Amino acid sequence: MKGLQNAVVGDEVAAARRGDRVWGRVSEFIPGAAQIVMTTALAPNLVYNVQLGEKIMVASFEMAITTLSDSCWFELGYTGAIDGGGTFYPITNPYIISTGAALDGYEGHDVILTPPHVIKYALGPTLGSGARSITVRMTGSDAAVEVNCSWHGWRERA
Repeated sequence: MKGLQNAVVGDEVAAARRGDRVWGRVSEFIPGAAQIVMTTALAPNLVYNVQLGEKIMVASFEMAITTLSDSCWFELGYTGAIDGGGTFYPITNPYIISTGAALDGYEGHDVILTPPHVIKYALGPTLGSGARSITVRMTGSDAAVEVNCSWHGWRERA
């Protein structure tokens, strides 16, 4: 397993040198007490629109809560329309992050996706066939929960 993780890191470094590293990130976002799929209107730096001929290799997914006594579910996935629109298709299991009243107000979790999850471009996706944008679905525990979230990977030509 460690050898495969090192190979993934090496692939991501090589992609960065080529200018093909991709990532999405949002900081200090308040999803509220509802399930939402992130769009470019909500988090323009988190959503990545997959281009014609691209294959995105997603290698890691990071999430955190920065408020006390809160929780949030996070799922990484893709949608059938650009800018995070359309139907959401998860590529990870939901990750639940929680903080208690006695904690310092920050609880994070990093996931290395080994092997990387592949997301391919498609005009009309069905589960597993392709995507138009990479994004995150969140479900907050209350109106004040504040989160940070990011994903990293690289692009290849399909």
